[in-house]
Amino acid sequence: MQRSTLPTQTDEDVVVVAARFAWDEYQRYNLYVCKVGRTFRQAQYMAFYSANQIYPLAPFILEPPEAVIFQRGRYPGEFSDIVDKLTGVHDRKEGETYQVVRLSSPDDPRTVKLDSPIPNDLTSESGGSTAFTQYQRYVSLASLKKAKKTSDLAGDV
Repeated sequence: MQRSTLPTQTDEDVVVVAARFAWDEYQRYNLYVCKVGRTFRQAQYMAFYSANQIYPLAPFILEPPEAVIFQRGRYPGEFSDIVDKLTGVHDRKEGETYQVVRLSSPDDPRTVKLDSPIPNDLTSESGGSTAFTQYQRYVSLASLKKAKKTSDLAGDV
């Protein structure tokens, strides 16, 4: 019987997402918003990549992605305020559904704090720089904690 070469859950327990706007939203609201229908493999943590680096916090994923209708006044309490503030921002249209992933806060003990941001040093075959991810990529928490640059994570693909 042939052994599977697919990684186990513990091999890739961090999803690194492209985070043009998501990093700031995470720091303010402790969540990640994306288009509905985006699929995610199971992961325990989320890390954010933009501005040519992986940011130094990897929050714990509190709940799996949830479909949320972005409509002002639709939800009770604090979540209503968040949806109200994010509706109309970054081309998010009122009444449309988005996926929301709730995350541990930056000061929550479940949030992994890296020593520093991880700069991207990946290059294409022609020598030009290339993004670490444009959508999402999975890596192990152990390698994320040890990485000094994104090429240290390249074997985790």
